Amino acid sequence: IYTIDEENYRLEFEIDKSRPHDLEENSGFYQLEKINEEFTLVTFGATRMDVGFNVPDSIKNFLLGRSLPVMATNLKKYIESNEKWRQEQ
Repeated sequence: IYTIDEENYRLEFEIDKSRPHDLEENSGFYQLEKINEEFTLVTFGATRMDVGFNVPDSIKNFLLGRSLPVMATNLKKYIESNEKWRQEQ
């Protein structure tokens, strides 16, 4: 579930609890900032993430370190394809 604040170039999201998922909580944002006519800076933030049980920080950091670059690459593919690209399931 997401909300778009067009005036501030921000998208905020939270997990859709009506659909199956592996997380108790997950929310965050994408903030866009125009650098120039060719480039836009995209900042991603995970404001809340709960897997439902305690996980050591070292494991959380390892998993986030692996998944964040993939998320950034997928977002870039989606944007550059004019919203046509979809991740293979």
